[in-house]
Amino acid sequence: MNQHNPSIKYWNGTYYLFYFGTTYGGPIPGAGDAISAERALEVWNNKRIGLATAPSVFGPWTRRDFPLLEPRKPGHWDCTITSNPSAVILPDGTTYLVYKSREYAMSTLKLGVAKASRPEGPYERLQDDPILRFDNPDFHVEDPYIWYSEGMFHMLVKDDYKNECGGLTGEWGAGVYATSQDCIHWDIHAEPKAYSTKILWDDAAISSPNNLERPNLLFHNGKPTHLFLATGNGPAPYEFNSVTWNMVIPLKSEDEI
Repeated sequence: MNQHNPSIKYWNGTYYLFYFGTTYGGPIPGAGDAISAERALEVWNNKRIGLATAPSVFGPWTRRDFPLLEPRKPGHWDCTITSNPSAVILPDGTTYLVYKSREYAMSTLKLGVAKASRPEGPYERLQDDPILRFDNPDFHVEDPYIWYSEGMFHMLVKDDYKNECGGLTGEWGAGVYATSQDCIHWDIHAEPKAYSTKILWDDAAISSPNNLERPNLLFHNGKPTHLFLATGNGPAPYEFNSVTWNMVIPLKSEDEI
């Protein structure tokens, strides 16, 4: 009943649209209906990663009837949901999938990685533990975006630290950059801030949205040319004044810097 957080890839003549979806148990609420905390948690825990395929971005799209990756049994860190997918498809079809989950309600969100010989799956987790583990419990990242270039995996994640600890970048909501040889062991860059929440517009105005989410990159000839971020009007993080949109930021090449 809900699809969100799309990430699209192209391989071998087919477009692969990764997303997460969720559904309601019982009657579907109407616009403006009050939602209890218990039902909101139920719907949140129903999040699963899905996949749709098509020969063209205009369709027709064929959606799989089952999730790509199910949560594991209670006791594992990822026993509640599978969400926020980001995939890398290598030339031979081998696919790496980074996803988000947590152990119980309000626990820290963490990232895991799974692998399949083809984008359609089946997927197997590469390890039991999450990736990007931190000693400080207030360090927290989410919204992964991964790609493969020059023999390395690369990742952007949102710095979503807690309790004003400063996190990895010192700026809540900024982007963190990391690299990996195997998509399991990640090295945070020595200067980890990949982008700021301060946005420079073409008229020289600067704004700093309270919400800047889910980074994605557009590539041309193997080079990233545009950064996409979900954003919206609101007085504080996760508060919206009914307006949300995708922000597109052109990236400068090394020759332009």
